[in-house]
Amino acid sequence: LRKAGARNYSIFFDQNRERLFAYLEAEPDVATYQARINEDPVNARWQEYMSDLLVIGEGGLPRLEQAFHLD
Repeated sequence: LRKAGARNYSIFFDQNRERLFAYLEAEPDVATYQARINEDPVNARWQEYMSDLLVIGEGGLPRLEQAFHLD
């Protein structure tokens, strides 16, 4: 994850501990991080292992809709 550019990465449970939500900052940007992580064989094995549990959207990242942001 770090080699691909992930920083400030956290995973959160929802209140009922039924769903997980992840947050990360990518360096230098999300597109570069995504390209790097998609080329990693360890990530490929992890994605295969977790495929029954993870909801993956287009581009390989989970689909989340932003509900709120404050700068």
